[in-house]
Amino acid sequence: MDKEGGLFFKRCLCCAILSSLVMFAAGCAHTKSKQTVLPKENPESSPAISMVSAGFGKITGVLIDNETKEPLPGAVVAILGTKLNAIIDLDGEYSIAGVPADTYTVQAKMAGYETQNILRVSAIKDSITPVNFGLKPIGVEKIKKQNIYLYPTKKETLTVQLHPIGSIGKSIPEYITGHTVIPVFKGKKFIPENKKGWNVIIASGGRINDTYDCLFCEATLFFNFILDAGWVLQSSDFDRKMNEILLNIGLNDKERADFMDYWPKRMDWKKKYCVAYYLKREEMDKAAPLTISKKPESLLRLFFKFVPTDTLVTVPEPMIEKFQRNGFTVVEWGGILD
Repeated sequence: MDKEGGLFFKRCLCCAILSSLVMFAAGCAHTKSKQTVLPKENPESSPAISMVSAGFGKITGVLIDNETKEPLPGAVVAILGTKLNAIIDLDGEYSIAGVPADTYTVQAKMAGYETQNILRVSAIKDSITPVNFGLKPIGVEKIKKQNIYLYPTKKETLTVQLHPIGSIGKSIPEYITGHTVIPVFKGKKFIPENKKGWNVIIASGGRINDTYDCLFCEATLFFNFILDAGWVLQSSDFDRKMNEILLNIGLNDKERADFMDYWPKRMDWKKKYCVAYYLKREEMDKAAPLTISKKPESLLRLFFKFVPTDTLVTVPEPMIEKFQRNGFTVVEWGGILD
């Protein structure tokens, strides 16, 4: 290539390079311009921001016994439809913070009391909504002379526990509430145990701790029993008819004798009649569950509620299959006098 041709080639190459650089710069400028004009995210439509804008409120209040007006520590207040709840303190107060602004049903619950719902409670942003409760006690029943007879097939060491919706009062032998330490020797080693209930040694014939024929206690229950079947009794035939009822249900001579030694003396015959309502087994299992460290093969839980009346009422007699004793047998009876 001559000198003049080489010069021409260099000029063309320089022009091409310059043109490319201009196009690249223009492209960069266009890209930068596009980035700066992208619309920003709308704060009102942002999920995180909308939660903040919705805001939170607080629901607080007190919870008391509707009759005594005393606080009920341990009761639970919950906002239905959420996981928010609070436990009533010793002063009967509660507070639930962080409640999203909305309208709710607030519920209060405690064992032994009717559940209470308060509807259309509004949680308002940055505000406190007062919601107070007065819970009504469920019917209070006093079980008298609750006897538990245990008949293992061989000598047994057992723990017997009652779990009443309420409390256990007088007991023989003493019912351990969970605060007493029981000394237990395993081999030569002393191991303290804290077993709630009756911890007893029972002979095959049913003798307890070489002293007692049965376990005994009295209990207070917060439970509404359904009274829809029983027997209408009068003073003149109470002993005969009651003994016949117990025999037909399946109590043995000792159990019937103990029952009849206690109840006739405590009946109030100021009224002409007394209805001995039969308390259903499934209701007793809810009101005062009974657990034994060794499961019995046969279990009878027999309870009555005696209701005096001047009116001769018509009550259907319950259909009760006679109790059959097989293997390790447990018999329990008791009564409530209205």
